[in-house]
Amino acid sequence: NYGAAIDLVEQWEETFPTDKVNGQSFYWRGKLLLLRGQSRDAIRYLTRSIVVTLGANYETEARWLLGLALEQSNQPEAAKTEWAKLLKIGFDDEFVKKAREKLTPKK
Repeated sequence: NYGAAIDLVEQWEETFPTDKVNGQSFYWRGKLLLLRGQSRDAIRYLTRSIVVTLGANYETEARWLLGLALEQSNQPEAAKTEWAKLLKIGFDDEFVKKAREKLTPKK
């Protein structure tokens, strides 16, 4: 139930307002909006989460999700740019691997 989850994020922001400033609630709201199929709204929140929290433990997932949201919003070049940024971070987790697969030309 994504609607209830978004309500929980709003309650969290009211209870712990510093989490909004550090990007945590932007990330969760963006992820939930993407899961609900609201990719354009997700783009706004995921972008904010990345900008305010470079190096956060969820940055690779946020960048991956932002790429998906851009792709779903008919912005494939912007999605590829975001996934390329993800590869440049230097990590090698599941989201980096997914981005590498997306950027690898199909044979």
